[in-house]
Amino acid sequence: MNSQFSQRQESEADDYSYDLLRKRGISPAGLATSFEKLAKLEAGRQSSMFDDHPASAERAQHIRDRMAADGIK
Repeated sequence: MNSQFSQRQESEADDYSYDLLRKRGISPAGLATSFEKLAKLEAGRQSSMFDDHPASAERAQHIRDRMAADGIK
């Protein structure tokens, strides 16, 4: 599957989503959880339709790292 968005754009979208959730007073934990669930679905598959996207586990970790930096559990 050819993505119309680059990995950089996907990462920027993740950061935008994180920032928007924080601005609205909503915990971004659900964002990380959704990427973690996707990572479990992707595990063990030789190829994925998301191969041209950043790995879901990496995306989840990035959100968790931002949460830790912001003091969010």
